[in-house]
Amino acid sequence: MLIDLKTRLEGVSNKANSVEARLLVRIDDVLQHVRSDDTQATGRGVESLRQLWLNAVPWCSELSKGIEKVLICYEESLNS
Repeated sequence: MLIDLKTRLEGVSNKANSVEARLLVRIDDVLQHVRSDDTQATGRGVESLRQLWLNAVPWCSELSKGIEKVLICYEESLNS
């Protein structure tokens, strides 16, 4: 799901410092931590993604819905 979101964002014209560009940086960080199996760093990366989502992504947009799904899946994985 996170990779799908990354692919979607990469398909959009991203200007430097745009919300989409900043999201891509955060998503890349999370993916790197997941691949290295660093659960603490993954958690910090997800929290950073969550904060950007809350502060900068237009509410009810398709982008917001996609990020919300990723965050919900992450939370569910912690509880299983």
